[in-house]
Amino acid sequence: MKSVQDSSPMYISATNGLLINVVVSVVGILINWKHLRDMKEDNKSSPPGTSPNLLTPILTTNTKVVMIFIPIYMFMFWILHEEEEIPAWVQYALCYDQYISTTLRTYLGFNSFVIATMRYVFICYNDRVLEFGKERAKTLFYYGSIVIPVVIGVLNACSVKLPLNVHLPSHTVCIEYYLGYLNITREQSDHLPDFGSPILELVHKYLGTEFTQYVEMFCIVFGFVIYSNMVEGALYCKTFRAIRK
Repeated sequence: MKSVQDSSPMYISATNGLLINVVVSVVGILINWKHLRDMKEDNKSSPPGTSPNLLTPILTTNTKVVMIFIPIYMFMFWILHEEEEIPAWVQYALCYDQYISTTLRTYLGFNSFVIATMRYVFICYNDRVLEFGKERAKTLFYYGSIVIPVVIGVLNACSVKLPLNVHLPSHTVCIEYYLGYLNITREQSDHLPDFGSPILELVHKYLGTEFTQYVEMFCIVFGFVIYSNMVEGALYCKTFRAIRK
C-alpha cells in the first residue's frame, strides 16, 4: 500500500534535506556529549566533602534522551516528506507515534518543573530534607522525573484522542492508512469514536467512556500546569526570596 504523505513542503532536494539532518544531528550530539562530559568533570572537581550537584542525574538523563530522540524525529520528518513508498506495517506503527511523542514532550516539560521543585524544596525546606535524607530525596526526585511522565503518557494514550485536524506527518500517514484499510472516506471516519487511536480503541472495549473522560480531564489539567510554567515561576520567586533572606 502506498502512503499519501505530502512530500511538497520540503522546498529543498531530498539529498540536501538528508545532508542537513545528518549535519545538524551530528553537531547536536557532539554539543550534548560535551555537556555530559562537562557535568561529569564538574562533579569530579568539587571540593572534598561537598556533595555533587543535585541536578546532575536529572540533567544527564534529560540530555541523553534529547541526543537519542531528536535525530530520530528529524530523520522521520525527512523520510515522511519523500515520495518513497512506506510499508503498511510502518504506516500502522506510526499511529503509535502520537503516544510516544506526547510522552516525550511531557518528560521534557516535566523535567523543568522537577528542577524548579527540587531547588525550592532543598533551599526552603533544607532542615526537613536533612531529616528525610538528602540522598533519598534526590533519588525520589530522579525516579519521579521519569516515572510520572511515563504514567501520564500511558493515561493520555488511554483517554485522549488526537484530533483529525492535527497535521503531524506521522498522524497524517496513520489516518490515510486507516482510511485505506477500512475503505472509507475521511468524512465517514468522523462517525468512528476512536478512529486512529489504537490504544484508546482497545481501552473502550473494557472501560466506559465516562471513566476515560475523567482521566482525560486530569491529563489536560496536568499538561496545563506543566506547559504554562506558572507554578515554576511561583516556586522560583519563593526560592529567590528565601535566598535573599
